Amino acid sequence: MRRLVIEYKHSLKLVRKHKERLKAEIEQLEEQARHADAKERERIQQQIAVRERDKSLLSGMEGDLLYAIEWMKTARRPGNRRGAERLSIEQRTVTLPDNFFNNIAYAGQEENELDEEKQMILEELTWDLTEREKDIFSLAKGEGFTIEYIAELLGVSKGTVKKALYRAEKKIEKNLKNWLENENE
Repeated sequence: MRRLVIEYKHSLKLVRKHKERLKAEIEQLEEQARHADAKERERIQQQIAVRERDKSLLSGMEGDLLYAIEWMKTARRPGNRRGAERLSIEQRTVTLPDNFFNNIAYAGQEENELDEEKQMILEELTWDLTEREKDIFSLAKGEGFTIEYIAELLGVSKGTVKKALYRAEKKIEKNLKNWLENENE
């Protein structure tokens, strides 16, 4: 692994060197463009655009190399301060009543339609969920399906379902706290 890190660092050095060379070329071309006539200036601008795209590509490569090097050195995904397995139970649990959404969605409605107030509450709690998070949350909490069944149903892995469910619960918990605070004021 050490040899691979060394090779990646060497590649990073080459990418940075090439990026600096492109930066110098762009500056030189910009200087030439200031003193050129209109036709020549347009040709130079095209050359600058090509070099800018190359520089952008190299910046992406630089970021990817840094990410890979960090991952190889630490044996952890960069940016993670703590793995999910090390979170406390309070950090992994949302305290919502089991029938919270059933009560909102189906309380006394003949055609499963929500009255305006309950619809507003539901929208406030779920406004920032992605479509996948909404689907998974409603299947897990509203319908009571297992994670395995949801994964099979949606054609995704169990880990994806768990992650989406966790994110949805966190967002809803945060929105519920905000909503309750606003209601109490």
